[in-house]
Amino acid sequence: MSKTKIEWTNVTACRSCGAEIFWAITKTSKRMPIDAVPTRDGNVEILRNGDATPWAIVHAEPAGMFDAWAERAHTSHFATCPEADSWRK
Repeated sequence: MSKTKIEWTNVTACRSCGAEIFWAITKTSKRMPIDAVPTRDGNVEILRNGDATPWAIVHAEPAGMFDAWAERAHTSHFATCPEADSWRK
């Protein structure tokens, strides 16, 4: 699995911690910040949506080594940002 950040969407910096993130849309049409570097420990599957904002599918468990979607696994930046609580509504 590549540890290269996703290249087909806009990567930006988190305004709190400076980490590289991108935005995705959940099934409830909410915007979710996503860590730019993929990880098999992630439980968020990212699907390309043409040139539009990518879709995020949140799974109950991490992708692991053998799941079909492991190459598309990322982590919500809410889980890794030290300032996440200050952004929650």
